[in-house]
Amino acid sequence: MLRPWADTFNTKLTARLNNLETTVPGAKFVYVYIYNSSLDLINILRLQIHELDTGRHTLPGSSTK
Repeated sequence: MLRPWADTFNTKLTARLNNLETTVPGAKFVYVYIYNSSLDLINILRLQIHELDTGRHTLPGSSTK
């Protein structure tokens, strides 16, 4: 849903940062893309919550009885 918007934003942001580096002597800009990493983390958390809700997962250190 938001992915096309995010891709467009990221493309424009990267171009703008590259332009800034050429126009500001000595400046270095860093862009960190964390979208996929964030989605991976969210999906892992969703899976763990689902497993806890359905009783198919035990927390570390908890009894299996």
